[in-house]
Amino acid sequence: MEKHTKPETEKLIRNLNDLNNVQNPETLTDEEWQAVINNDPAYDGKFFYAVKTTGIFCRPSCKSRPPKKENIGLFRTSEQALSAKFRPCKRCKPTGQRLLMMSGWL
Repeated sequence: MEKHTKPETEKLIRNLNDLNNVQNPETLTDEEWQAVINNDPAYDGKFFYAVKTTGIFCRPSCKSRPPKKENIGLFRTSEQALSAKFRPCKRCKPTGQRLLMMSGWL
């Protein structure tokens, strides 16, 4: 078995946690839920919410109709949401790119 130094071990644990978060979105806190239902732009860039029933992820400030809280998962980055196979919202464009520019979304 390979021995790791403490910093290497901590880095491996962080990487495993990051991989786990990609597969399993976090649960929203009450504060984050309030940001979603109030379309609060102050939370943009702090998290992205994904709607499990539609397969779409959005910014907290998205003006789309708020989903049911039980159908939402949270990601810290848009890359995590994309890796978990959610697609970006056409309304709020959470990746900051035009959809036609993204490979695989034509």
